[in-house]
Amino acid sequence: MAPTIMHKKPKQVGEYDPRDGGRKPLPQSDK
Repeated sequence: MAPTIMHKKPKQVGEYDPRDGGRKPLPQSDK
């Protein structure tokens, strides 16, 4: 896989993501 996978790693369940408005994404949320 490309090295960029480290920059675009999939969001874990309940992972804090500023781009998601600081909300914890649901397990089914795949944006």
